Amino acid sequence: MSSRLVKQLAYGLFYLIFFAAFVAGVYFAFFLPAPSCIDNKLNQSEEGIDCGGPCIPCAAKNALPLKVFLPQIFPADGGRATVLLQFKNLNSAYAAKNFMYDLDLYDSAGETMFHYRDISFAYANYTATIILPAVEADFGGIARADVAPHDLKWVPAANSPEPQVNAKNIVTTPGKDRAVVAGMLVNESPFALRKVEVGALAVSRSGIFLNASRTIVDEVKPFSSAAFFIFVPLKPADLKEINSAATKIFVSARR
Repeated sequence: MSSRLVKQLAYGLFYLIFFAAFVAGVYFAFFLPAPSCIDNKLNQSEEGIDCGGPCIPCAAKNALPLKVFLPQIFPADGGRATVLLQFKNLNSAYAAKNFMYDLDLYDSAGETMFHYRDISFAYANYTATIILPAVEADFGGIARADVAPHDLKWVPAANSPEPQVNAKNIVTTPGKDRAVVAGMLVNESPFALRKVEVGALAVSRSGIFLNASRTIVDEVKPFSSAAFFIFVPLKPADLKEINSAATKIFVSARR
């Protein structure tokens, strides 16, 4: 093979490589889609596909939404209403460290009687129970209740562990116009709990929910117990029907 032919082949190969590099550069610069959080690829420092890093946290992307139960509404003193709300976290791998919720009560004309917004939380595989006693709404005029959680902050379950706290030795005693629910709150966690909310739901012998109330227990030290008392208002007819052994207790605590 002559040296002239070798040079021609070398020049041809050089221009071919140059042209290929030029085409590739144009493609990557102008035609290749930029990495994004919706390209179904693990790129741009993402922790999972299209989540983590510059994208939405993987917990927020993968977590199932909270299950919202129908609000339970009971009569309270002065014609007002007590509302029981429940949100179930169906996730075993993620906890809702925080979430906002809105409660709206409407009359028969569709007018808003009461609006309330607050913050709560739901550990993994946990049902958050919230009792709002004696809200400023006429119980007899309530026709509909709507509740909606929003602005959830999902985190891995290990980042928001549930405290080991339980209610024990529950005794429900019917009185003149209320039932007194007494018990012991036991903190089995190695840390103190600044505030523990304890709710009680009175139940009839036929399984009907009669009314609910709550109390707050402050500063429960680690590996210690504290007594609590909850006064659940009841009508005379309900007091005759109450099943003292069936009272439901809800404990809500954060570190």
